[in-house]
Amino acid sequence: MNDANAKAAAEAEANKPRPLPDAVGKCKLTSEKTSAKLGDGGRSLSLDNKGKDDSSGLTMTQIDCVLEALNMPDSIYDQMGTTRALDGTQRDSWGAFSVSWNYHPDSGLNVNIKESVS
Repeated sequence: MNDANAKAAAEAEANKPRPLPDAVGKCKLTSEKTSAKLGDGGRSLSLDNKGKDDSSGLTMTQIDCVLEALNMPDSIYDQMGTTRALDGTQRDSWGAFSVSWNYHPDSGLNVNIKESVS
């Protein structure tokens, strides 16, 4: 009986929604792209926008795709768009997600998203 319960629990875990990996897949950000890094077993995601001094990085279109796939509210998106280098790291949250970001013209927009474990 315990083996059946363990198997059922493993199947339930495997079938749980995986919003961050799903968003990365939907937006076609392959694991080879070091500018989009999944971590913590798919519960965190770092996005690195290409800044003026960067040789690589994600486009804003790619970052927008991820944020839209995660249903980030417009109000947070607007805050990101008006963040200046002088503002430092900003934070907010919605639903099961918390997000922090910073911006500098030389290094671009850096976004870190974490999904809370329920």
